[in-house]
Amino acid sequence: MGCFIARNLEIYLAFLKLTSADIICLQEVSPIRQECTPETLTNPDDLQALNYDYVIQRMRDEGWEHNLLANATGERDYALNPRGCYYPLANAIFSRNPLTDKKVVILPGNRNILIATVVLDGIPTMIVNTHLEYKKKDKDSDALKREYGEENILVLQANLTLETIIRELGHRNLTSVICCGDFNFNLYKPKHLAEINKYFKFGKQKAITNIFFDDTNDYVLLNTDKEWSVIDNRPLVNAISDHFPVLLDLVPTIS
Repeated sequence: MGCFIARNLEIYLAFLKLTSADIICLQEVSPIRQECTPETLTNPDDLQALNYDYVIQRMRDEGWEHNLLANATGERDYALNPRGCYYPLANAIFSRNPLTDKKVVILPGNRNILIATVVLDGIPTMIVNTHLEYKKKDKDSDALKREYGEENILVLQANLTLETIIRELGHRNLTSVICCGDFNFNLYKPKHLAEINKYFKFGKQKAITNIFFDDTNDYVLLNTDKEWSVIDNRPLVNAISDHFPVLLDLVPTIS
C-alpha cells in the first residue's frame, strides 16, 4: 500500500493559496483522500466506492466554499496508470463566490464540460472548465461517425464545446464567458481549434504550459471585453505538475 506523491493535496493547497484566486479550475483530479488508495486497486467497479469529499472539504477550509466537480471518464472506462492501477479523473471548479445554474455536459470520449454562473464584482459571468482529447482516433470512432457524422474525436469535442458554450451563454442571458481548460493542443496550430481561437478574443497567452512537450496547451480564455478587462495573463511556473497553471487577472471594464 502506498501513495502517489502527486496526490499530496497539501502541496497543491500551499501553491493555490499563494494565487489568492477567486476561482480555480482543475483538470485530471484523482480521488484525494486522507487515507492512501491501495496501489493494488485495479478493478474499475471498486473505484465506485472512491469519492472526492476530502479534497472538497480541504478546499472549503481554505475559502473556496463552492464547487462543481464531475468525473470526466463518464463511466465509459478509466485511465490505467503505469503501475497497472485504474483511477477516475475529474474536472473541477472551486469558487469563493456562489456557483449557480451548475451543469455538466458529457462529451463523446472520456471528457466533459463543467458550466456554472458566478457573480464577480456584481457582474454575472459564465465559467467553463474542460479537458479535450490528445488523439484523433477514439475506440468508438465508428459509432461517433454514425451519430455525429465525425469520427475525429478532436474535431468533434472542439465543435461540441464551442456549441455548448454559445448555447449556454444564450440560455443564461449572459455576455461574458471565461473558459478554462487543458486543450492538449496549441490554439494557433491545429485546425480543430480554429473556431475556438476565433471566438475567444483574450487570454490566449503563448508561453509554455506543458513542460514535457515544450508547448502551450492550457488557457484561461475570455470572449469579450465588454464587461471585463485583462490586466494579467501568464502561466505560473511551479514544480507540482507536468503543466503550469495559467493565471487570468480581470477587472471590470470602465465604460
